[in-house]
Amino acid sequence: ENVCGECREQVGPGHCCDICGSLMHGFCGEGIGDEGHGQIRRCHVHKRMLETYERRACAHFKIF
Repeated sequence: ENVCGECREQVGPGHCCDICGSLMHGFCGEGIGDEGHGQIRRCHVHKRMLETYERRACAHFKIF
């Protein structure tokens, strides 16, 4: 049984997270690139992880 990595409901193979590869609905997570069937998505877990990493890097290197 395939479940969405975001909402944990049953899902088909149309979309997946670009980092962890979890299958996702087209309305879950954040879309990356062109919209449509097969669009790459990013689950909120990895979206938050990357945002935290970017904030720490900016603070460390005093970019902003």
